[in-house]
Amino acid sequence: MQAACVTGHSIGEYCAAVYAGVMTLEEAVHLICARGHLMATLCEKGAMAAVFASADETRNVIDAIDSVIDIAAVNGPRNCVISGEQHAVDQAVALLSDNKIKAKPLSVSHAFHSPMMQAMLDAFNREVESVALKAPRIRFISSKTGKTATQDVKRPEYWVEHVRDAVLFLDAARELGAQKINACVEIGPGANLVGWRPSALNPRHR
Repeated sequence: MQAACVTGHSIGEYCAAVYAGVMTLEEAVHLICARGHLMATLCEKGAMAAVFASADETRNVIDAIDSVIDIAAVNGPRNCVISGEQHAVDQAVALLSDNKIKAKPLSVSHAFHSPMMQAMLDAFNREVESVALKAPRIRFISSKTGKTATQDVKRPEYWVEHVRDAVLFLDAARELGAQKINACVEIGPGANLVGWRPSALNPRHR
């Protein structure tokens, strides 16, 4: 049996890219290792927190903070992740609590998908340019754009921006629903993403 469509969450998108033929397994391993090394050597650590609110509600809170912080992922209708400087994330968690919104600090090594990744992007771009990227052979739903990827994943810029941009997993899940994908298999270290509900896949519930 072969998958008709693939998507991935953050670094999991490299696995999807290998399956779709965008890059080889060896190329993906090279980029993942380079990505991790550059983050460790060039980027400040920062912090992240899960927020149990919509992206709009979360944005309203973090926009009031005059520090480096951003939405790192939108995983569900009321499930986001914020990422940035430690004091900014702490401030955001406190403000969210004041607004009766639950937020939970995450145990992470760095502030992934935040402005704090900016320091490694130029160096990572050189690594991506060494890889012969190809167009997907099967449907590839990008969790960077939330749409079906085509020639865009062949551009090194896509994978460089992928480090910094938010993971739009909710939009990717909705795109799967729009394409009538009704059976999904999650491959990963835990069942973190399979708890979808019809409201997450139905655009009417955006």
